[in-house]
Amino acid sequence: MIDKLPAMYFFPNDYIASTRSFTMAQRGIYTDLLFFSHTMNGKGLPCDINELCKLIFQMTFDLEEIEQNRTDLIFVLEKKFYVENNRYYNKRQQIEFVKGLELSNKRSEARKKKKFDNDLLNQNTLRIDKDKDIDKDIDKEFNNNIWSKLKVKRGSKKLAFDKWVKIKDSVKNDLLVDKFNNLCQQTSDDIYVPHYATWLNQQRWKDEEVFSIENFKKEHNIDFNFIEEKDNLLYFTSKEAWGIMDWVYDKQGNSIKSSELNGKEEKETEKTEA
Repeated sequence: MIDKLPAMYFFPNDYIASTRSFTMAQRGIYTDLLFFSHTMNGKGLPCDINELCKLIFQMTFDLEEIEQNRTDLIFVLEKKFYVENNRYYNKRQQIEFVKGLELSNKRSEARKKKKFDNDLLNQNTLRIDKDKDIDKDIDKEFNNNIWSKLKVKRGSKKLAFDKWVKIKDSVKNDLLVDKFNNLCQQTSDDIYVPHYATWLNQQRWKDEEVFSIENFKKEHNIDFNFIEEKDNLLYFTSKEAWGIMDWVYDKQGNSIKSSELNGKEEKETEKTEA
């Protein structure tokens, strides 16, 4: 808060009109008193004639001059100043000083507010720009790592994006893609594949996958006849021009060679006989 003014309000017309009856010495005393009073920052002048004499007049040992100076000082004080709380004040000067302080403080607050508003505006602009950059990165991540990798794209991409944003920090992208694509492969027609936004909203990535021969054959492009499942292996046959062929796969879709299968059976036989 501002409590002092570097400059003093001075009204030449009023000064001239009100000091026509003053001698030149008295006018000088008056202006000096005003100037010294201003440096007191609204606190007035000391109510002590001797102290004021020391403040204004040059040192002299001429008793007549000293007496005349005191007389002129008292005259000016009586004409232009009043006493309050044991201090001398000039009424007009005090009023203008208070008004000046109020105006200066208002201007100071306005400048601070303007600076604050500008700083806030710049801060918001930086935040907005930063948010835009973050949004672009998130959009890119969704497009490149999720949407572009889906085998079936159904429903609103925007809705899917909004659902994904809510869970992206807690669920890996690969899991969301792999689980959905597995569902797509196991579905007989794409029209039965749920919208991706719906699938995310229902947290379907948590669903346990149910193994089925039809889905297995579709996923691994197997067109043989299924015979049986034994020891986590799947047995198939196919009718070829040269005869009946046997095929064996594990549940990951890897083909098991006859030599590998026979070796496994022989080891199990040895264990049984032992």
